[in-house]
Amino acid sequence: MALHDVVGLGTKDRCEIIRLLRQVEVFTTEELGFFGRMFDQCRLGCGPCELQCCAVKRENGSLKGFVCFGATPLTEGTYDIYWLAVDPADQQEGVGTALVEHVCDEARAAGAGQVLIETSSVDAYEATRDAYARMGFVEVARVPDYYRPGVDRVILVRKLHADTAMGGDVQ
Repeated sequence: MALHDVVGLGTKDRCEIIRLLRQVEVFTTEELGFFGRMFDQCRLGCGPCELQCCAVKRENGSLKGFVCFGATPLTEGTYDIYWLAVDPADQQEGVGTALVEHVCDEARAAGAGQVLIETSSVDAYEATRDAYARMGFVEVARVPDYYRPGVDRVILVRKLHADTAMGGDVQ
């Protein structure tokens, strides 16, 4: 799998990633715009960048999925997955799992003990939340009405070591 610092990605990558986000059909117009602005800011190095690394999965030159992640600022041993998307035609083919395992491997190699991911409580994300559970993530918090009334912020964590709480890594 190709791993790139965001600064190493170009305009073509940005366009492919945004096209992929649109194909997934769960991200709002506002979220797509936010991602584009954040990607540009990181790529150009013109401000603080949460997107420390991006991994992309390609097959025959076609983008199958991508993940942006990084060490969580001001924490010891925590990584966050900020964006994760898989081409709808390739869902259920292990692309998302491969991307998440890549993040966990990178985090573990850096000495991290956990990876967090957050999502929304909307019905459109139910399959996503189920997939995260199959990958070893456990819901640890829910913030009611976070995104808008009736739409909660759901925070999930995967512990990376067997000696930590919640049963450890599920590999």
